[in-house]
Amino acid sequence: MTPGDGRAFAAVAMRFAYRIVPFVPDAPKARRRVVMKRFVVCLNHAVDKCAPNDMTAKKYRNAFLSSVSLAGALASGHAFAGTCESNFNKQGNAFTGTTYRSSVALADLTVASAINQMQAIAKSQKMTVLAADTEGGSLLIEEPESFSHKPIPMIVTAANERGATTVQMEVKLNAGAFAKAESIKTEICKMLTQVQAGAAGDLVVKQKNDATSDAPEKMEALMFSLMIARQAKENQSTINARYKDRLFTLNGRAAFIMEDGDVYNIGYDIPEPGDMLIKPGPMDPQFKVGVSCLMAKNQTAYTLSLREGNKIALTGKFSKYDQFRHTVWLENCARAQ
Repeated sequence: MTPGDGRAFAAVAMRFAYRIVPFVPDAPKARRRVVMKRFVVCLNHAVDKCAPNDMTAKKYRNAFLSSVSLAGALASGHAFAGTCESNFNKQGNAFTGTTYRSSVALADLTVASAINQMQAIAKSQKMTVLAADTEGGSLLIEEPESFSHKPIPMIVTAANERGATTVQMEVKLNAGAFAKAESIKTEICKMLTQVQAGAAGDLVVKQKNDATSDAPEKMEALMFSLMIARQAKENQSTINARYKDRLFTLNGRAAFIMEDGDVYNIGYDIPEPGDMLIKPGPMDPQFKVGVSCLMAKNQTAYTLSLREGNKIALTGKFSKYDQFRHTVWLENCARAQ
C-alpha cells in the first residue's frame, strides 16, 4: 500500500468512526472517545482483534469492514462495488415527468477522460451526441426516436473532488412516458460501469470508436420527412444538433431536378398533410417537411438522366434543417449502391 493509499484508507475509517460514535447509546464523551480510538486502532490490527470483549465494537465491525472495502476500491482506481445500483434513484412520475439518476466514482480518472469515454460508449450504442464539453465535464446524448418512444435525452456530468471523479448520468422522460425503473437502471449502469480509470480509459475510447459504424441510415423519404416534422413540432431547435453530418439513404420519387449554383438539387416527392392517405391527427404536425439533395459534382451524368416521378435512392450527409422553409438539406448526395 502506498502512502497515498494509506491516507485514503485512514480517511474513510476516520469518517466512519466519527459517524457512528455519536450514536453509541448513553455513552459519555469520554466513552465515545475510547470507542472511536478503538476503531482507528483497527487500521493497524485485524478487526477481529479490535476490542474483542467490547459488544459495541463488534456490533459495528461489519459496517467498518464495508468502509474499508470502499477505501480499497478508491485507492485501487476501481468503481465502488455496487455504487451504480445503490446510487440509482427516481424522481417524479409518469403524469408530471420522471427523472432517473445514478453515478459511479473512480480514482485516477480525469474529467476529460470520463466525458470522452461516455461519448464513445454512447456512439457505440447508436445514440446521438447533441453537445459535449470535455473540459467542463458535461455531455448531452440522446436515445433516437423509435416506434415506441420519442427521442430520450440523457445528461452526463463529471466532476473531480477529493481525488476521485464522479460520473453521473441523468435520464429525463416527459409527462405521459412510461418506463420500468429497473430497465432504466440496467441501461444506465450498463453504460456507467464501462468507464475505466487511467490508461484503460483511453483503450475504452479506442475500442468503442473502432466498433462504431459510419454506415448510412436507410429510410423511406416520407417516413424521414414525418419524423423530422414530429420532432420539429416538439422542439425544432434540436434538429440540426441531432442530425448534423449524419449519413442517410432515402428512397422515394423525384419531385424536381434543378440547378442550384454549380450543383444540381433533387427534391423528394413529399405530399402535403391534407393529401396523405392517412391524415395527421389533431396532435400531429400540420406542416410538411421537404427533403432536398444537393448532388455531388461527380453525379451530374446520373442526375441529368432522371425525370420527375422517377424512383430514386440517394445517400447524402445531413447539412441543415431550415426552420422557416421546413426543409431538410442533404449535401454531397450520390446514387445509393
